[in-house]
Amino acid sequence: DCSGIEAELGRSLGILETRAADVPERHRSIAAAFDYSWGLLNDLERTSLARLAVFRGGFDPADADAVARCGMATIQSLVDKSLLRRERSGRLAFHGLLRQLAEQRQDAILEEGMQGIRLSHARHFGAFLAGTNPCFHDHRLAEALDRTAERLENLRLGWSTTLEHGDLALAEVYAVGLTTYYQMRSLSSEAVDLLESGLVKLDAMSATGTAQPSRSWIGLRVMMLERLGVFRTVRSEYEAARDCFGSALDLAEASGSVQLRIRCLSGLGNLSQRIGDASEAAALYDSALSLARESDDLRAMAALLCNRASVQRDLNDPDGSEAMYAEALEKARRLGDGYVEAGVLNNLGSLAQARGNNELARSYAERGLELRRRIGDRLGISTSLTWLARIVASTDVGEAVRLLEESIDLAVELRDDYRRANALLVLSDVLLGHGETEQARLRLGEATAIAGRLGNPKLLKMCRDSALALDGDSRSQA
Repeated sequence: DCSGIEAELGRSLGILETRAADVPERHRSIAAAFDYSWGLLNDLERTSLARLAVFRGGFDPADADAVARCGMATIQSLVDKSLLRRERSGRLAFHGLLRQLAEQRQDAILEEGMQGIRLSHARHFGAFLAGTNPCFHDHRLAEALDRTAERLENLRLGWSTTLEHGDLALAEVYAVGLTTYYQMRSLSSEAVDLLESGLVKLDAMSATGTAQPSRSWIGLRVMMLERLGVFRTVRSEYEAARDCFGSALDLAEASGSVQLRIRCLSGLGNLSQRIGDASEAAALYDSALSLARESDDLRAMAALLCNRASVQRDLNDPDGSEAMYAEALEKARRLGDGYVEAGVLNNLGSLAQARGNNELARSYAERGLELRRRIGDRLGISTSLTWLARIVASTDVGEAVRLLEESIDLAVELRDDYRRANALLVLSDVLLGHGETEQARLRLGEATAIAGRLGNPKLLKMCRDSALALDGDSRSQA
């Protein structure tokens, strides 16, 4: 049982030990071998190794210098002694269990102790995110996502340390950066885990004091609840998402923060749109958009206009929808926000298809898909693949099926049943149009089962409509 071994290693390294009489004492366990190597190090090397043990998942020489005050000469000495390894990328990492053994010596030999070195680590990676967060919204997005992924384990540790020590300003920087990364890389489950554990720590922080929570504490809690609502919506946990948004909005209104109110109203609008309540979604988006215009929040306006345009399309107003999409696209391009731009292009493609202009529709959809692939927005890629398949189905059924199978595989990988059901419904329609009635029925059955499990009214209605079309085709063939 590998999980049992891993858990035991986390508690004690003593299980990695031999009692064979012919093995020298210093080779009888990992701990003994490390103790022997430790004894051969000079004081600077010992101090450096203990400080470097704060890193998780690798680090750069610049990180080592900033956090551990460890220069290249010392790093090279530790590499030569096989206590560190250098990756092909130039990054550094510990060998196996050596990091854990070195970490155990932090309190004993470091003047600042384990907590001190963790604080230095948290501040360093918080500064990284402070510089990176703006890049998530312009042409530097793809590079910012890759750089964040490379440092993700260190960032998670920094987030935890920051909350434990009550640095609310730095915690907000971490919350923005990590949740943006998780959203754009479609890692909803990881985001939910991060936010739930973070809220527990934030509440514990408030419980230890006797005064009313500060504005910064309230602001951070609102942000975390709103983000948790977003990720719960993606996971089709609609009631839990609504509770998160409702609690966040109550706090946001009490705090007087316009930006926080915009985010909460937008989240509730997205939830209503997802379950098929277009009228409620429109009202919520309009409220958020009004606040965004009043506060001249260009970025919020771009995203809200894209969502509001989609609702207007669902309300059978293609002209009004197109005008909103055009405004959203202009703002997204002015900001250099490829994430919003890709969404607008995808939706313009669906609008063009509805008007019978398949050539323009395909152009929009392909540009949106290309942008999402470049960004690495995997949920967005799944959506774009499904929309592109709708467009090409009339001329190339084989290509449509291939696109939909890729979309379904991606949705399964990302555990997004909503997008999976959507793609299955489109695949059922495509197969039915090509005369493959039994295969269409199987795919529709899968989609219906998912929609029932999710309890999503919009999906269930789409499944019923597809079932009627399938039954009508069967009767006509009979």
